[in-house]
Amino acid sequence: NQVRAILGTPATSKKGTNDFGSYTQLTFPGKLTVVFQGNTVLSSVSTTDDGQRTKEGIHVGSSERRAMQKIRGLRCTTEGSFRSCVLGRFQAGEHVTIFFVKPRTGLINRITVATVID
Repeated sequence: NQVRAILGTPATSKKGTNDFGSYTQLTFPGKLTVVFQGNTVLSSVSTTDDGQRTKEGIHVGSSERRAMQKIRGLRCTTEGSFRSCVLGRFQAGEHVTIFFVKPRTGLINRITVATVID
């Protein structure tokens, strides 16, 4: 209810099940997606909107190089054909910010803030 009060009515809504149980995914106009793992607790917020910025000014369309220069503690890795940079630790209950990077261009194409489940 709080998310809807701030963001309004979602453009799409999807319910499903994953390795962690049931979830609800809401996508709002403006390229913003939120996921409620367990259907009640907000577990992640993702954006592909270049108008959303971190406090350091990093946004979709920023380069990985700029993100590394501006965000202290950022770690970048490639797994298979996917490249990402992570701030935070993948430990249960921790919060992480993930910057997804297009390998060919080196530009960020999605940013997700999430709570690590396990």
